Amino acid sequence: MNDELDMQQLTDALRAVGAPPEPPPTYEQIARDAALGGTAAPAEVVRIDRHRLRRRLGRPAIALVVIAASTIAALVIGVGGDQTPIAHTVTMSAASGAQASIDFQETTGSVRPVVVRVSDLPPASDGHYYQLWMSEKGESMPVAAFNTGSDGSVTAKSTMPANMGWDRCWITLDSTTDSNDADDPVVLQS
Repeated sequence: MNDELDMQQLTDALRAVGAPPEPPPTYEQIARDAALGGTAAPAEVVRIDRHRLRRRLGRPAIALVVIAASTIAALVIGVGGDQTPIAHTVTMSAASGAQASIDFQETTGSVRPVVVRVSDLPPASDGHYYQLWMSEKGESMPVAAFNTGSDGSVTAKSTMPANMGWDRCWITLDSTTDSNDADDPVVLQS
């Protein structure tokens, strides 16, 4: 009971603070640098031992899983398990048979919950992951990073600023060693 009360207080405090109206222009590079433990290398090729890379990326990956699980638990507890109504759904497909749907839910304060459901997309190989991108008026922003399970499916939850719109959505196959870039190979698109 005390845990639920603490979680409710935390959820209320987070909602009271709210999210910034727009992500900073350097959001993408800052997030990448933080995830990889330093600044991105200049435009030169850097060779990294696979075992060293796994150890280096293992800790942030575990932290990311814990943060994601905590966020999901806070949302479930904070809203009493009620599902936020869906405002808009975007579907994607590929010639390979892979499919995805993105549910943009009604805004809750300064954020809009986003749920991505993917099926029949093979898991990304070691050193790679999938990234959901959105653009509005030519400005691209990553919304969610994920990988699929052995069955090729995943349900990933994320949020975006409530006042952000979009005119295009797509999913790329990204590398943990290359720059995080909206021009990576597109595997699904709307």
